[in-house]
Amino acid sequence: MKLHLLIDTSVWLDIVQDARQFAILEMLTAMIEAERLTLILPQIVVDEFNSNRDRVIAESRKSIKSHFRPVRQAIAQFGAKEDRDALIQKLNEIDHLIGYTEQSVNEALYTIDETFGDTDCIGITDEVKRRAADRAITKSAPFHRQRNSMADAILLKSYVDKAA
Repeated sequence: MKLHLLIDTSVWLDIVQDARQFAILEMLTAMIEAERLTLILPQIVVDEFNSNRDRVIAESRKSIKSHFRPVRQAIAQFGAKEDRDALIQKLNEIDHLIGYTEQSVNEALYTIDETFGDTDCIGITDEVKRRAADRAITKSAPFHRQRNSMADAILLKSYVDKAA
């Protein structure tokens, strides 16, 4: 049985930000290559991913590096003199390894770009927009919360059309 899978933009971005999620990406690409999975990819997901990719790259780099500054300050201020230099040296070694984390972010981006490039994107039809708007009028999910959920509704309707 072949699975049809739609992955929301936020999930793609989470995969990029967290190197531990790379195994999921590898599994997805393997299943696609083995023709056990069909990725349903609305153009809106590609557009949202591309508009957020630079922010996600910057956030992943910043979040890792930002942890070192207060630790170094605490070691300098409160660390025992005999341990201070060795601890700071270890932190510097770990800081150097951050480059490998950036490499995994780049690898994830490359794999996602390849996956997107190999997948036919689904355009947003007027019929999908109309059905999404109907859900908004009736306050059906995903419009039951106090936020603009049109993109989510379009994703849902695009999936239904493609998977049916």
